[in-house]
Amino acid sequence: MLADFDSVGIVYERWVPRPWQIMDAGFWARIDEDASWPAVSEVLVAWLRASGSRKISITQADHKILEIAGMSAEAVEKILPSCRNIMAVDRRQPGRESETP
Repeated sequence: MLADFDSVGIVYERWVPRPWQIMDAGFWARIDEDASWPAVSEVLVAWLRASGSRKISITQADHKILEIAGMSAEAVEKILPSCRNIMAVDRRQPGRESETP
């Protein structure tokens, strides 16, 4: 997904967990506060639709978690301003790139 952000000029900061941090993720990325919500929503929706093994959840300021599967980029754009966290996961198994769960 970060390559997709790069391709449309979305600025982000990448964090790699330290050895003592326990996370089920390879990295974290913080999207710049001046990022274009339309561009971010387009990238999120396109990334999600590119593979059936992908999932994106958005946690709102009120802690409500929304799955964006099936949402349009315009609908995602409307919820991004109140977003606290975006979690993107690709559940594809290594060595099984052509299969989806």
